[in-house]
Amino acid sequence: MEIRYAPQVLYEAVTREMLRRAEAGDPSWTGDFHVLTDAFYGLPEEEREAQFHAAHALFFRKLGFGKPLETVTEEFRHIHSQVADLVLDRALTPAEEEADLMVEADARKNVRIRLRIVRFDDLPALEGFFRHELVHVDDMLRPGFEYRPIARIASRPAE
Repeated sequence: MEIRYAPQVLYEAVTREMLRRAEAGDPSWTGDFHVLTDAFYGLPEEEREAQFHAAHALFFRKLGFGKPLETVTEEFRHIHSQVADLVLDRALTPAEEEADLMVEADARKNVRIRLRIVRFDDLPALEGFFRHELVHVDDMLRPGFEYRPIARIASRPAE
């Protein structure tokens, strides 16, 4: 099972934390980020976006934001062989926070966990959130649970 993070999650979590630390008197993270990324502005757009994504992923790990999910997924090691990808995505409201199992046309199973970025403000609570959501995923994967993914009706008029 591969853990992947939506680019918006990486960007918002890192930016929010660097700003919080700068306001608390530690601008070193922001400075280090700019030292790494300032050269990206001269790159072609696609390459620039890829480099920024990699930089946000690096700082996400350095700030310890990946650790809670990695710790909890080790507790659920038995689902690793059943799930191809676990994708962490952004939710805008508490009502949008969820774990969902998606079964692809080729029968691959992927999990998407949606969460609000403010959850990264409290890493121990974030670990508890992930544990709670992975219990749901564990249930969904159990044949006896008889979970059936349902096609969703768009929640926004534009979808």
